[in-house]
Amino acid sequence: MLDQAEPGGSLIHLKEEFAKLSEEQLRALRAATYVGMMTQEAKTYDDRRRRITEVARRLSVLLRLQENQRAGLELSRGRSAAAPE
Repeated sequence: MLDQAEPGGSLIHLKEEFAKLSEEQLRALRAATYVGMMTQEAKTYDDRRRRITEVARRLSVLLRLQENQRAGLELSRGRSAAAPE
């Protein structure tokens, strides 16, 4: 199983951060639809977008590692079950 203390953030932490940032981004976009965005708000929006992209990349890597570890465990279990005693 994937070690949740993985450098760069645990899977749980990254999922929570992704959800929080996405919600903040959605709120900002909805507000901007009606009242526009000031320069600082636009910078914050862009910074948040970059952070969302980075968190999504890390999540993707961790999820692939987790899937590879599961596949490796299933493969090793299959080998040990098929191995004669």
